[in-house]
This record gives sequence, structure tokens and C-alpha cells, in this order.
Amino acid sequence: MKNNLDIDQVIQNKMGYAAPELQPKVIDELDQSKKKSGSYYTKPEIVNLILDLVGYTVDRPLFKQSLLEPSTGEGAFLIPAVDRLIESTQNYTKGALFADDDNAFNLLQDAIRSIELDDFKHQFLHDTIGRCLQQRGASIDLSHRLLSKWLVQTDFLFWNIPVVHHFDYIVGNPPYIRIENITETLAKKYRSIYKTLFDRADIYIAFIEHSLEMLQEDGQLSFICTDRFTKNRYGKEIRRVVSELYHVVHFLDIHNSQPFIDEVSAYPCIFTFRNAPRGEARTLKMDDVSPENLENARKYLLEGGEIDDDRIETHTIKDWFRGQDPWVLNGELAQELLKKVEANHPLISEPPHNIKVGIGVATGATSIYVIKPEKVDVEPEVLLPTVIKDDITHGFISWSGHYVINPYNNDGSLVDLEKFPKLKAYFMRHEELLRSRSTAKNNPNKWYKTIDRIFPERLSEPKLLIPDIKLKNLIVLDEGNYYPEHSLYYITAGTWDIKALQALLVSSIIKFFIWSYATKMRGDYLRYQAQYLRKIRLPIGITKEDCEELKRMYELGDYDAIDRIVSRLYNLTADELRTIQDLVQ
Repeated sequence: MKNNLDIDQVIQNKMGYAAPELQPKVIDELDQSKKKSGSYYTKPEIVNLILDLVGYTVDRPLFKQSLLEPSTGEGAFLIPAVDRLIESTQNYTKGALFADDDNAFNLLQDAIRSIELDDFKHQFLHDTIGRCLQQRGASIDLSHRLLSKWLVQTDFLFWNIPVVHHFDYIVGNPPYIRIENITETLAKKYRSIYKTLFDRADIYIAFIEHSLEMLQEDGQLSFICTDRFTKNRYGKEIRRVVSELYHVVHFLDIHNSQPFIDEVSAYPCIFTFRNAPRGEARTLKMDDVSPENLENARKYLLEGGEIDDDRIETHTIKDWFRGQDPWVLNGELAQELLKKVEANHPLISEPPHNIKVGIGVATGATSIYVIKPEKVDVEPEVLLPTVIKDDITHGFISWSGHYVINPYNNDGSLVDLEKFPKLKAYFMRHEELLRSRSTAKNNPNKWYKTIDRIFPERLSEPKLLIPDIKLKNLIVLDEGNYYPEHSLYYITAGTWDIKALQALLVSSIIKFFIWSYATKMRGDYLRYQAQYLRKIRLPIGITKEDCEELKRMYELGDYDAIDRIVSRLYNLTADELRTIQDLVQ
């Protein structure tokens, strides 16, 4: 684990300056500030790679260009960037950079902008960078003048609006703060400005959007942050912006590694975006950010060289993903996962499950057959209580009092209307419409039949109800009280404990089956049709203890726990589960 003396080691390594030991009070305040701001300290070797990826190197006249760090923290990026800037400018001035304060100020004043909101971190940066500059030969006065230009204390998401300052390089590690962890008032302000803050998008998404707006033509941005936005629902708007307006130059999948000084579970990635038309992207996946691997990554990403190491996976993507499509870098990944969850697991309708998947009754004239008795006077013997999709929008049945008219005898023949005078009178009032249906035209003597036969015994059978089009798995239990209407699909228990089956069916793994096969509707909605539900494969050998735990987690509403249980039943790793969760969110 890191103590905050590590930042001084960075200073010593990069700036040739050995800072005095930080006092315990300073260490504590930095730790508290880090927790509040969602900061993770990036390792120096990762910082140097990112600076190289955007081309912020000493062989360029960096004083003629501009670099922005949107959330500077303790200076993990800023310190080596200043070091490179000074070295580059010293080369240009042949070592005479600090011979004249005014000349040095004019050369350097616009080269860097560092944005930091936190009071303590801002002061820490001022003191630390000031000492670094003075160690390299700058006067105290020049240091203060430069820092007054370079360091900006403000909320980055409210700074430079409308955008008037543009930058050649933007680097950093944006804060990972969940939107629900900031005040509602502030969240509304952010959302009113940043259109990519869609659904439950976290604050780092707005940092990416605002930073991209500030790129000069052909400028480059490189961040290290969580890779959640690349696949899940809340990232779809930022994916669209990047895919339509920018060139994805590099993408590094390093979520199994530890690029931060602290041990954190942030699932990190590194990406480089250029303000330029779409072009070829180089992608790389590695599970260890060792110096050797980082050097190999640098050579491949910047030069396209071959990597002779099975531990590093590389791809060249000629045409980056378009629109809001998830960025599944290994195009075969989803298929491989689907094959794994399908392997050795029988289809839902096959033994030993023996579950029936069906759809509610289609009548061809819902407004006539689905009624409320207080509004339509027919014999009660022909009425079955029916559940419609609007009855289950909250995850349980809130019955609206509808009934479906059953015009059949138990043997499937149509009832004799002469024995049901009220029903006959009702049907006769709507005879023209009923006869206009295709099913009636094909069977003129059975003009009052429904498209599907009604089986009264289905009413008393426990079943799970699923609406056709939904964003998430909505699986509602009917313990045997209703007949489903045509807008609902149903699943029987088969050999399963129906409540355990309900819990399993709301998991991300089951949604992955639907996601893999079903039609995607506008707005990421999926069609939960019988043909796709029948493609679900269920695990075998599930124990009574598993069933009880699934039911308990469902009662608690702990869907993450359900996912963990179900992933174990399908023999998935934690990483495979997370990939599935990201794909289907």
C-alpha cells in the first residue's frame, strides 16, 4: 500500500529534486482529499507511457504547444510533464532558459494548464511545483508567475465554458465519482451541460466529453480510467461522440493489472483519442504492467512493431466501432462467452428442466375479448381473470380487474351461443368487426373464435410472466391466478422451484442469452420473445441450498449476489461475469 511519501519519490526521480519528508498532518490531509475526490494515484511508469502516447516528448518544442491536465490531484502527471517541458525548452535555448525571467515567462506561460478543485491539493501543487522549478534554476518570482498561470483552482466541469482555450495534449486520470454520490443540485447542473451524462454515467464521462471539446485540431487526449464506459449502457453516448467525431488511436485493456499505487478495483484502461477523422486503431491487452511489458506496449502502439510475447494480445482495427456499439475489442469475445455458458447445459425446455415457454392468448380483437365485467354484461362462466402487461410494470402483479372471454368448451369446441344469451348479444353487437378478422374469414362458421385456443387449466398453473419489450429482465410470478394476455410471455416451473427459477432468470447471465440472440430495439430495449427465451440453457445439478440462496437474494433485491451465484453455476470466472454484466447493462 502507498503512503504519500511516494509522490516525493516521483519528484526525486523525475525532477532531480529531493523533497523534505512530508509531515503526518500533510499525509492525512492528502489521504482524506483523495477519498473525497475519487482519486487513484497512477504509477510513474504508466504516466510516462501516456505522455509518450500523445507525443509529449522532449524532442518537440513543447513550449510552443499546450498541455492540459483536467484533475491534477497531487501532480502524478503534472510533475513529469513540467520536467519534459523544461528539458525541451532548455534544449531550444541551449541551456539559457532561466537567464531572463521575462523571456522564460513568455516562453512557458501558456504551455500548461492544471485544473484542481481541492484546496489542499491546489496548495500542495503550488508548493511542490514551485520547489521543482527553483531546483531547475527558476527564480522564486518566475516560479510564482508561472504557477499563477499554470495552476487553476476550480471545478473543471464548469471551467472554459464556452470553450475558448484549446490544447494540443490532454492527459490524466479523471476522478471516479459515482453520480449518486454528489448532490442532486450539482448533478442536475452537470447533466444540463454534458449530454453524455446519460443514465447512471459517472463523473469521469463528463471529464472525457469536456476534454475532447478542448482538443486542438490534430490534438491528442490520453486518459487512464475505468473501462466501464466501453461496453455498458451508460457509456453509449460518449461512445457515439468518440466514434463519430474522433480518431481512436490506441486502446489498452489492462483491467487485470494494477497500474495504480493503491490497490483498487477500477478495471482500468488507457486510451488515446485524436481530434482527426476516423482511422486505424491499435489495441493491446496485457495483465501485467511490468517495465518489460510497458516497453513492448510502447513499441507496438507507437511503431506497430511485433510483440513476441503470448502474454500480450494485440489487434489492429481498421474501422473502429460505430455509433453507440459496445467496444468489444476481441470480436470473438461475446461468442466465446456464449459458447461457454451454453456448453453442457440443456435448453430450458429439455430434460431435466422440462419448462414450457409460451405466449398469452391472441384474440384478434383485444378490445372485445378483454373486458371488465362492470362494463360488459356477459355470463361469468365464460370469463377468466387475465393479466396484461400494464399490470406488472412494478415487478409484481397489480391486477387491473380485466377478464378474457373464453368462447371454448373444455374439449376445444366453441360454446353454443344459444346457451349464453348475454354473450351472444355482446358478440352480435360486434359481429362485423369479429368477422373481419383473418381467423374468422378462414372459418366463417366459427366467426367468434379467438386466434389461439384458450386452455382454462393454464390459469391455475404457477408461471412466470415476461413482457415482450423490456430494458431489463422483468420476471413476475403468478402463483396460479391469471390467464396471460397476448402481450406477455410465460414460463412454467417444469422441475424447478419456481421462485428459484425466477431469481435465476433475472440474472445478467440469462439476459446475456437474450442479448446474444434477440432483436435490439431503439433505446437498447430487447425483445423477450418466446423464440429467444427458448434458447436459454439452464444449469443442471443445482442444489436445494443454491435454490434457497437464490430465493433469499431475490427477496433482498441483491442482484449482484444473484449474478455471483448464477455465474458459479455456469462455471464463469469473475472477469467473465463482469464482461457479461458490461455487455448487457
